[in-house]
Amino acid sequence: MAKLTLTDLTSLTNETTALNQINANGALIETALENTLSRDGTATNTMGADIDMNSNKLLNVAAGTAGTEGVNLAQLTAATGQVPGLSMTMETTQTDSDQGNGKVWFNAAVASATIIYLDDLDSGGGAISTFVQTWDNSTNTGSRGYIYVVQKVSGVNYAVFEIDGAVTDASGYTKIPVNYMSGDGTLADTDAVSVHFTRTGDKGSNPASLQMLWESTTTDTDQGAGKVWLNNGTVASASVLYIDDVENAAGTSINSQVDTWDDSTNTSLRGTITFVKASDSAIFATFNVTGAVTSASGYSKIAVTHVTSAGSFTDGDVINLQFVRTGDKGATGSTGSTGSTGPQGPAGDGDMSDVVDDTTPQLGGDLDANGHQVQWSKGADVASNGALAVGTDGNYFDVTGTTTITSINTTGGAGTLIKLHFDGACQLTHHASNLILAGAANFTTEAGDELEFVEYGSGTYRMTGWCLAGTAPGGGGGGAFLGEGASGASVGSSGDIIRVNEATLNTSQSMAATDNGSATGPLSIASGVTLTISSGATFVVI
Repeated sequence: MAKLTLTDLTSLTNETTALNQINANGALIETALENTLSRDGTATNTMGADIDMNSNKLLNVAAGTAGTEGVNLAQLTAATGQVPGLSMTMETTQTDSDQGNGKVWFNAAVASATIIYLDDLDSGGGAISTFVQTWDNSTNTGSRGYIYVVQKVSGVNYAVFEIDGAVTDASGYTKIPVNYMSGDGTLADTDAVSVHFTRTGDKGSNPASLQMLWESTTTDTDQGAGKVWLNNGTVASASVLYIDDVENAAGTSINSQVDTWDDSTNTSLRGTITFVKASDSAIFATFNVTGAVTSASGYSKIAVTHVTSAGSFTDGDVINLQFVRTGDKGATGSTGSTGSTGPQGPAGDGDMSDVVDDTTPQLGGDLDANGHQVQWSKGADVASNGALAVGTDGNYFDVTGTTTITSINTTGGAGTLIKLHFDGACQLTHHASNLILAGAANFTTEAGDELEFVEYGSGTYRMTGWCLAGTAPGGGGGGAFLGEGASGASVGSSGDIIRVNEATLNTSQSMAATDNGSATGPLSIASGVTLTISSGATFVVI
């Protein structure tokens, strides 16, 4: 944009007009000169507005001496060093060896560096190793602090690193493990740089937490000092938590402390135990303390119920374990006053119509149903699981899913009867004491099968009957007897002489070494079905 615009003369014919224009141009020139800074300092030599250098440098600026005067780069660098920190010299060599006094260098290109090397002296010859070797002192081991390397001449070329490991003292220099965070520009060889360190605060303590080591063994025996383990390899199925009498971190006895974890008078929920993997808080498990704590030889056993968990633990994992006690059960309130007596009802006939009002009715003799049924009570559906968790809201349950069942949880104790209806193929695993099945063999159900069990001990069941949609336990190709006895008996009565069996085995079976078996052929075995004949057994196809 022009600072001065003059009117050109096209003719001197009209003298008056020409003179006026010349005078007007002269006035404009005079005004422009008055608004121009003079090189010799002629007054008034001052700015009336800000000056825009348009990204150009202001050269040959004298050193400021008064508080209102500007300073040049040399003055600024000498006075402040531009940024706080240690004065060092950038070295682009990437070897793990001392590069000389006052040098700082990396083990790779800046953005890929995992180690910063720092000489034991700064660029002025001052000893800095004692200070530098404190840069890993934070107990927050994942992030000990931050290092800023800044080019002094500009301040815009820099790199920022996070200290993520222990500092190592080498011969004449220090090695600092780092993780590159951010940066800009280039740090060139021999650049004067400032190295600034900011420490991360220490990790907060948790005095209520015990540090233990995870043990995957599930046996009821002491697994060693500082160990914690469960009675089931599946965390969600555990009912007992074992904890050693000695803490792993401090090596001190914790037995007396753990013994108090069942002290709450709220006996149904004594407290809550949560343990978390120290290196990964996303892996955890939470249990309610639902029973008494028992002291064993060198360890304690705590009755628990699983609440929630995530992830999995492995042998040797460091575990932070915390217990939160449930408050004691409040005292029973005072008994209210007795209400007035109601009118006398009509004479009864000895019935028990009000038995529903009694939550624990007792009989003094045999129960006479008087021609009425004693019915099964339908409880909520239950998903198949290794430990089948039937409820106490009935004794007839619909079992969903196909997960193998190895045990059933206690319901009402010894003598309790339950019936299970299966929606699909689900294997039940025979156990000589916990889950006794017909024929002492594993059994795979079909959709619609129903099995009956009696709980003959707490959590121990014996199969007592079945109603099957397909084949019988131990079968896989059911059959019947045909024919008539001498007196014209019906099918299946004594005297029948023809044994009929199905032509296809539809359920996997196993014959023990002490078994003998036969079938009329030809005999087919369905897809996915197996017939296992143990050594010593005999099976004949006729």
